Amino acid sequence: MSRGPGNLQRLLLTIIGQQSKPMTMAEVVAFLMQQAGVNDPERKAHPTVLRKLYRSLKALCDARAVVALGDGGPGDPKRATASTR
Repeated sequence: MSRGPGNLQRLLLTIIGQQSKPMTMAEVVAFLMQQAGVNDPERKAHPTVLRKLYRSLKALCDARAVVALGDGGPGDPKRATASTR
């Protein structure tokens, strides 16, 4: 029984909705780390954080709030953009 998008999903919708072009997950993670004050390009996000982000993004795609473009392979990464419904 869902009561709407969670905090992380609302954050993702805000980030993706502000951009004029589709964003990859790497761009979303880089944006979130920059907002958190982490300026070290060598530092990576913890795997559990990435799993939460991927799961939240998939739920948004399933709800058709976000559109996923691309195959997800190395040459064609998945990119997310706000839905225009």
